[in-house]
Amino acid sequence: MGHIRKIGDNKWRIVAEVETQGRRQRLVRHFSGTETQAKKELRRLEIDAAQEGQKFDASARLVGDFLLYWVDHIARPDLAPNTYDSYRWEIEKHIVPLMGHIPLSGLTPLLVQEFYAHKLQAGSIAPTKKGGPPRGLSNRSVAYLHSILSQALECAVDLELLEKNPCAKAKPPRGKRTQSGPQMYVLNIDQLRDFLAFAQHHRDYAVIYTAAYTGARQSELLGLVWSSVLWDQCQLSISQALRLQEGGPAKFNLDERTKNPTSRRRISVTDADLAVLRAHRTQLQDRGWDMGPDALVFPDADGGFMNRKNLSKRFATLG
Repeated sequence: MGHIRKIGDNKWRIVAEVETQGRRQRLVRHFSGTETQAKKELRRLEIDAAQEGQKFDASARLVGDFLLYWVDHIARPDLAPNTYDSYRWEIEKHIVPLMGHIPLSGLTPLLVQEFYAHKLQAGSIAPTKKGGPPRGLSNRSVAYLHSILSQALECAVDLELLEKNPCAKAKPPRGKRTQSGPQMYVLNIDQLRDFLAFAQHHRDYAVIYTAAYTGARQSELLGLVWSSVLWDQCQLSISQALRLQEGGPAKFNLDERTKNPTSRRRISVTDADLAVLRAHRTQLQDRGWDMGPDALVFPDADGGFMNRKNLSKRFATLG
């Protein structure tokens, strides 16, 4: 990745580096201006380097090419790892297949609005039942696509690749989910107790129970290790989260939550909560798994990292 270095009063040395087709290219410039202007110039040079030294031509470049470049080289340094993975996946799976072929200069608010409408009506990429009608995405999911697309195109405006952001006059959906999307159902305390009693012999009972009574995020629970269970203090120490890399093995990202101080916290638990964790720990010990301080509290069936998507799929089959 490129960088800037101050060499004087409002003077900067800018180095842009991009690897294209197996070759690393570098552009070096001396720049006079503010730090914000120098960073903007760095981004422009990075695009130049990625295009093998040629100026990024908005009239010839496609929307898909720009979005992928934006998320990989411009947005990524400022995003948490999981957020970057999410942005990249949404762009690849939802935006590029429908709008990736459109020239960047030819993208209009109407085309963006039609994209939202299609996604709401039949935009889900999840498999449907044989012979069943296509399903749409929820309002919330389409609004998320709008957020990603708007950020990318606003960057294109900043880089003077577009005069206006086409998303500015397109209206993303708000309010209720579409009828084809799943409906959220909130349990009251009695219903929750009944549900947990029903699920007590399920393989994921301990993590489901802990999630229900602590409110911890799924990635935080799957990143929990036994040294984070403070038995004497009746607390769980939340200090890391599990990041599942697309196309590779799951691994811890210990820095993921440090940007937000409130994410590193302690959660009080009851004796009943700890009893569930003790029973769970005994089951893991009986299987011969490592119970050291850095061992996972909620591992997968093979003792390794638990795939969050698999956990969600198993939970969806309960009841």
